[in-house]
Amino acid sequence: MQSFTVTLLTLGAGAFAAVLFWLAALWRTPSVLSSRWSRALALTALVTVLALRLGFSGQGFELAVDAGTFKAWAAAVARMGLHGLYGSDMMVDYPPLYLAILGVFGSIAAQVGLAFDSPWFARLLVLGPVAFELATAVVLAQVIKARSTMLFASGFLLIPHIVANSTLFGQVDAAPTFLVFAACIPLAKWIQAGSGAAMALNLSAVLFALAIMTKPIAILFGPIGLVVTVAAAFTTSTQSRSKHFRDLAVAAAVSCTSIAVIIWCAAGFDIDLAFTIINKYWATLGSYPYASLNAANFWSLIGKNWIEVSQPMFASVPIAIVGKCLLGL
Repeated sequence: MQSFTVTLLTLGAGAFAAVLFWLAALWRTPSVLSSRWSRALALTALVTVLALRLGFSGQGFELAVDAGTFKAWAAAVARMGLHGLYGSDMMVDYPPLYLAILGVFGSIAAQVGLAFDSPWFARLLVLGPVAFELATAVVLAQVIKARSTMLFASGFLLIPHIVANSTLFGQVDAAPTFLVFAACIPLAKWIQAGSGAAMALNLSAVLFALAIMTKPIAILFGPIGLVVTVAAAFTTSTQSRSKHFRDLAVAAAVSCTSIAVIIWCAAGFDIDLAFTIINKYWATLGSYPYASLNAANFWSLIGKNWIEVSQPMFASVPIAIVGKCLLGL
């Protein structure tokens, strides 16, 4: 079923690209995509996004295991809190922030009496990623601030692989994606304004910490941000450069402090449980040496789902090397 779904997604992506190209051609005529048409396009995209996600979620096409895990975590957090979940014998390889979000939906499911195996329970959990996808589209619209704003924002929401990632594959990548994207905005402001916008850099550090506490994959964006900020420092004078590096040191401390506070709160202010969470989180980073795990992405498209990164991609070049090169690009 998975290969069929990935093939279907590829065909859907091609059709989507054709429609987007057609809309882009219309955009060249200002009268076609006026503000009225932009609002209509945005509303249509919103309705379509919700319909697609609620329609596909709960069907168990691809990810019964992960969907069951998310529902179990949601119910457990609602019943005994984050500290109770981390202190139990349940398998937990997610950081606290998204588990807290699952707990909110778990509480709602308990209040309305949704059974564990109800498809509406799965649909309820999908609302979390959907909310983050909508928030990302809003931020994208604010960043672009052009006549093409609604086109790009609506296009983002309707990309077939993004639709499938949170529904057919049950993944939560929309949450760290939004937080990393949001962190880039104050970071760009700090780079442009220089030493006079230290608070913007600290805000970026807090958002990045929240992204890490949502899903470990956000850590991969850390080196990219570090390279950008260090490179920006060397474009300034020597005096301003030292201030830039001081700002970076403070921001790093802010980010680490934010992570520590989140973990401490999740542990119920129990220092031993806090270190247990850290050990679990650290073990997670190296516990999945696979190209892809049940996600609508490039690796699943080429048949590398659940294939170890040590396996060759082509000739004798391992998947891990190819992945690092693609990340660098």
